[in-house]
Parts: sequence; structure tokens; C-alpha cells
Amino acid sequence: MIAMIIGQLRRRRGRAMALAAGILVAATSFTLLTSTVHTSQAATVGTVRANARSSYDVLVRPPHSQTDVERESGLVASNFLSGTFGGITMEQYRHVQGMAGVEVAAPVANIGYLMVHNTVSVDVSRFLDSKASRQMLRLVPTLSAGLNTYRAADQYVYLTRSPITSGKDDLFESDTLEKAAIDKSTRRYVMNGKYNVCFYFNGDKSAQTNFNMELPLKENMIAEDLSDRSAFDPDLHSRLTCRSGRGKAVVDIPVAYPVLLSAVDPRAEDQLVGLRRTVTSGRMLTSQDRPKVVPPSKNPNGQRETFVPVVLSSRPLTSGRISAIVERLDTGDPAKLPSRLGNPTANTFVKNLRGATVGRVGADLSTGFRKAVPTFGVDSTNYWTVGPVTYRCRCRSRPRGTNRAPRRRG
Repeated sequence: MIAMIIGQLRRRRGRAMALAAGILVAATSFTLLTSTVHTSQAATVGTVRANARSSYDVLVRPPHSQTDVERESGLVASNFLSGTFGGITMEQYRHVQGMAGVEVAAPVANIGYLMVHNTVSVDVSRFLDSKASRQMLRLVPTLSAGLNTYRAADQYVYLTRSPITSGKDDLFESDTLEKAAIDKSTRRYVMNGKYNVCFYFNGDKSAQTNFNMELPLKENMIAEDLSDRSAFDPDLHSRLTCRSGRGKAVVDIPVAYPVLLSAVDPRAEDQLVGLRRTVTSGRMLTSQDRPKVVPPSKNPNGQRETFVPVVLSSRPLTSGRISAIVERLDTGDPAKLPSRLGNPTANTFVKNLRGATVGRVGADLSTGFRKAVPTFGVDSTNYWTVGPVTYRCRCRSRPRGTNRAPRRRG
């Protein structure tokens, strides 16, 4: 047998040398690959260890701000700032700043959550009836943010082939006037021979046909009194979009983005976390930036206003999507639609219309935030505060005798 193998190797010397060379190359490659993996692993571990330090070493918070979970675990919750308002005094802050070994003392004081309001535009043109002279659609939206979904207020679109124009009557001005057949019961609400097809649904949801001393309730400059309505009432955020054209309709769905307003020391914050490196447009705040008060005499609104410089994130805290079911509404006689929309009973009329589902639309929530900030800024007239985050443990209790630390025998 050995003699036969030796004979084969002699007769096929080239084949044997090629096989030996292949084995050598494979072994060498495997050795180099193994050494590269060990080198990469060592470099990765070294990088992680060099950058594993947190942004701060000591956290100083107001009394009674520690949660039960933090006491039990001995850790600081990742969202500890979201429900903490107020803080230590300036005297206490200066005391911490002057302690030995303190390199940077960066104060943070949460003010509250501002609501940045804007709309997300959704195209519903493909759901329109191309033969209808006047028609309406209803959108039933749902917001998806984080792990949950939220039902939003219904939105409506009214499309007519007749022109929608602007007009003025005494002191009131409107840009949603449509000329149509005048109905005897709603004649009193006609402005210059036209019905205001969007005003009553959007601007007056009271459904009152008379106002003070039996005078007819018409469009006016005085806003509706909403003091007895809850801010979470979906009817307040239900809007009617009026468009004129053929086969083209876009609905603007109102969306509010919560933004946490916090007061910081710009210089200290930059030293601590490198805040300057996050600025993508504009400039970094400095200690010279202070609130600016505009007196009523220099304000076009005739009011005293205060402007505060801020650094605002370019992305919203709430990321998610908005999806909506689209319904085509049965409005009855299209010729009567302007008179039914142009009087104080418009809200009741529209919401009682029956609809047939024709499709679904969706959009990214962040699009509305990116449009709102450069255009309108942030209105801080009102702000919200929230309570601390609470947790409920749904884990199973461990069997007795498990996960115990080993004892050491002496």
C-alpha cells in the first residue's frame, strides 16, 4: 500500500505539489484571519473602555425627586429629567461649583413642555369622485408614536368646482366664500351674495342661530368662548378644509409636538456634553443672550411680548406616523351644500353625515415639525408640566433558592 502511494506521488508530482501549496495557503490565511479578529476585538474593547464614562460624575437633584425604582435598584432612571421640575437654589449651585474637585457644574432647570402646533399635509385626490360638482371626505386619523397608537380628531375636506373667493363685510374678512343658490332659512348668513363655507365649522361650533337680543349670529371678529371646553376635546381639533378645483384635494391634519423647555448655562453645558457640536444651523447660545421685551408701542399686535433665545432640536421628540381611514360622505343634493355649510349648524350637519370607506392614507409625523419651527417659532404662552414616571413590575417571582450568591467556606 505504501509503495503504491509513493508511486502515485512520483507519477503525479505536479498534482501533489499543487495540493500541498493549497493546504499551505489555507493554513496561512486562517492564521492571519485569526490574528486580525483578535486585533479588532482588542481595539473595540479598548475604545469602549476609553469612552465608557458618563457625561457627569455627580448628580445633584432637589429633595424627594428620587423615584421608588431608583431607590430599589440604586440607579438613576434614564428619563429622570422628564418629570422633575424646579431644582436647587442658586446659592446651593454656587456652593457645589466651588467645591474641591468640581471641574464643571452645569445646572438644568426644567420649565415645562411647550406644544409646537402645525399640520401634516395628506393628499386625498385619488379618493374624489371625478363627476361630482361638490363633495366631501372624512378622514379618521390615528397617530402612532412610541409603543402606542392614539385616536385623533376627525378631519374633513370640501371640494367644489365653483370658485372659492375672498371678501369683506364691515370688519369681517373671509377667504372661503362660495356663490350658490340662496336658501330661505339661511339667507341671513349670506355675505355679499355668497356663503362662508368654512367659517362656522372651524370658527364657531356653538350651533347658535341667534345671539343676544334675537340678532342673527353672523361671522365676527370675536373668537368663540372655549373656556368651558377641555383642551383634549377632539371636537376642538376637528377641521374642515375647503378647496376649489377639479380632482385635487389636500387635507391639513393638525398635530401638536411636545417640546421640553429647559434653562441651562450654555457655557457649562458645552463643557459638559459638547452642546456646541450639535448646532446644525444658526449659532450656539452665549451668556450674552438674554430675554428681549418688546413694549406694546413697538409691537404690531399692540401687546407686551417677551422673546427668549433658544436652541431647538431639528427633530421632534415624538417620532411616528399618522394614518387615516378615508370616507366619502353622502351629502345629499350638492347644490344645497354651500347653504348647509355656511350657517351655525354646519358642525352638527357635517358630523352626522354617513360615509363609505374608500381607502387609507398615511404620512410621517416629523414633516409637520420641520415646517413649523422655521415658520412660526415656538409659542410659550402656555406650557404643560407632567408628574414623575411610575413603573409596574409584571415579572414573575423567582423560585426560592435560585440566583443566590455562592457562599465562601472559611
